Amino acid sequence: MKKLFSFIEKFRKPVLGAFILVTLVAAWQLRSLKINSDILSALPEDDPVAALYREIGAEFGGNDMGMVVVGTANVFDPVFLEQLAQITDTIALMPGVSQVTSLINVIDIRDEGWGIEIAPLIDQWNIPQSAQELDSIRRYVLNNDMYRSALVSDDGTYTLVVYTLQDGADKEAIAHDIRLKLRQYSGLEMYFGGLPILMNDVNHLIINDIVRLVPLVFLLILGILYAGFRSLRQALLPLLSAGMAVVWSLGLMAFLGYQLSIISDVIPVVLLAVGSAYTIHIINSLNAADEAHPETIGERLRLIALPVSLSSFTTVFGFVSFVFGAYLTIIRDFGLFSAAGTLVALLSALVFVPALYFQFPGMRGNKYRGRRQEANNKNSLLEAFARRVVARPRRTIAIWLVIIVLAGTGYIRLRTSVNMTEYFRSDFPSRVAEEVLQKRFGGSMPIFLVFEGDVQSPELLLQMWEAEKFMKEDPNVQVSQSVASLIARMNEVMGEGRTIPADRAKIEQLWFLIEGQDIMKTLVNPDMNKAVIQSRFASITTGDIVAFTEKMTQYVASRSTDEIRIRFTGITPVYNNLNRSLVKSQVSSLLIATGLVALFVSLMMASVFKGMMATIPVVVTSLMMPGLMGLLGIPLDVATVLVGSLALGIGIDYAIHISTAYYQFRDKGLLPDDAIIEAIGNNGKAVAINVLSVGIGFLVLIFSELAPLQNFGVLVAVGMLTSGLSALSLLPALILYSEKTSLKIK
Repeated sequence: MKKLFSFIEKFRKPVLGAFILVTLVAAWQLRSLKINSDILSALPEDDPVAALYREIGAEFGGNDMGMVVVGTANVFDPVFLEQLAQITDTIALMPGVSQVTSLINVIDIRDEGWGIEIAPLIDQWNIPQSAQELDSIRRYVLNNDMYRSALVSDDGTYTLVVYTLQDGADKEAIAHDIRLKLRQYSGLEMYFGGLPILMNDVNHLIINDIVRLVPLVFLLILGILYAGFRSLRQALLPLLSAGMAVVWSLGLMAFLGYQLSIISDVIPVVLLAVGSAYTIHIINSLNAADEAHPETIGERLRLIALPVSLSSFTTVFGFVSFVFGAYLTIIRDFGLFSAAGTLVALLSALVFVPALYFQFPGMRGNKYRGRRQEANNKNSLLEAFARRVVARPRRTIAIWLVIIVLAGTGYIRLRTSVNMTEYFRSDFPSRVAEEVLQKRFGGSMPIFLVFEGDVQSPELLLQMWEAEKFMKEDPNVQVSQSVASLIARMNEVMGEGRTIPADRAKIEQLWFLIEGQDIMKTLVNPDMNKAVIQSRFASITTGDIVAFTEKMTQYVASRSTDEIRIRFTGITPVYNNLNRSLVKSQVSSLLIATGLVALFVSLMMASVFKGMMATIPVVVTSLMMPGLMGLLGIPLDVATVLVGSLALGIGIDYAIHISTAYYQFRDKGLLPDDAIIEAIGNNGKAVAINVLSVGIGFLVLIFSELAPLQNFGVLVAVGMLTSGLSALSLLPALILYSEKTSLKIK
């Protein structure tokens, strides 16, 4: 370290120039950084459910469904039907849309006396005008389960337009354009739902969050640092250092072709809050250097470099645990680039900041020089607090045990949440639209049952027909569509009952009548060896989603044969996989983070005992977080699953600084009680500033418009506060208790 700081002092100008140059290059890369809110991309490429979902998109003309609910006093009004025809055409003509279905163009199978007629339900070029004709259509539609609750609400005041996007289409852009195009119908009540709309909204909110929250967290941390250092230059320096980490990290993401997600969009906030901490400790140490003896600057830097490096690497391990322990790719990406940004923040604190100090000696300010500052670094309140801990270590440990037990009771209340709809506040338009879709049209979440085999065989079609009926036994499945249901309807019109004919020749005759209809491209693949049941799931409750997915998985396993292979996919099994991965990711990442942090701290302190002592308090804090979530009613989701490992990776910093200082004072010959008081008195202020700046930095996320990020911000702030308190109370109490116990044994 001594050689490093001598090098930095000697080549401070080139060092500063190199940092500025790399920052400018990284900033240039930011222009190509994109946002991806596709929930499917959160799953690995080889995930079976996600792979089948993509396969359906490629073979059946798309899998992403958007929906527009249009409300009016009476759907069966000629003026409204004219508008509905225009809306249908408007969406159908948009690039990237593969199919649109509405009351106007939906296929109708009816008996005209001379035989079966298959045509659109309403002729858009000859819309009925008389009250008698309109009343006839109304009665026909509301008495037909192909249309009632599928395209028209039970009371005839709402109708649904469903559109499917082509495979590979830009979902967010199309959803945005559809909203813009339909603004001309401002007199109609409209709700926009479905996955493309949700993705478009999430994208919009991510951009809003970055624009609003990053400046806010910057200003709040600046205020805290100014209150701590009483110097604007010194308050700005940690943020400058962390800001470079943000630019380098996001610039690297853009350069490597990664995209921002609902999770990685918090990287700027995370790095500003976490990355500023290392420079805070560097400044705190440099301020205490004796101005009359400049050589003490190098010595100060050398002493602080070890705990700062330890803190940084343990935080990196917290992030890296997501790379190896998380199932979801968006969490792995967050861990990877947050770890990279943290290393940049460390590099900046150890190299860029000292170079600035060497180049501009006046950075230290007039009020904070020499021994006077060293005295100021001691805090009388913290010293008094330390004396109380020293006086009653057992009581301190007992209080923490009570807190841990209370938090543990929350584990039984912890629930998971994976539905994107729950990301939005209750009055957000997309969430309101989802509620309307659930109440009147059986929801918006697409589900698919794929059958492979001879799609014209009576056996396969009968399997499909029975599977469709089985799905509809679930209260959350109201609508479905398949070639089997069309064959059964035609058979009914022929007067032979609504079922699948047992004779293959009869099936081929009926098939011939619907062959060439647009709808067939979405129900049977071009090779005629796969057919699909399309349906929608209404409930957004995770419990309902999990129960339905498990039921369908068992059904598929029991009915699939060598001749007829059945597979199940859609948004509900995707959410189910996400749900299962949350608990798995939580446990795996926590175990990996704990192991890496304990091993690394033990190695750096050259003692397993010291490493364990420093790790125990923050591990306790991490284990308390899920219990706290259960008590507060905060669900485990794609954002809050990060909290445990993050609290461990960041919170260990405080324990490292206190324990390192303690052992340094012990090496100088102080007794355990005095060493604890000196360690907290000298380093407690920096820890407190760090806790406040990091905690408030994360707390800014309560202003996010996405519920998972709001909960994430609150939990990390609570985690930082708990970690700081445990480093200042539980850790010293454990050290004293162990040392006194050891002395008694001797």
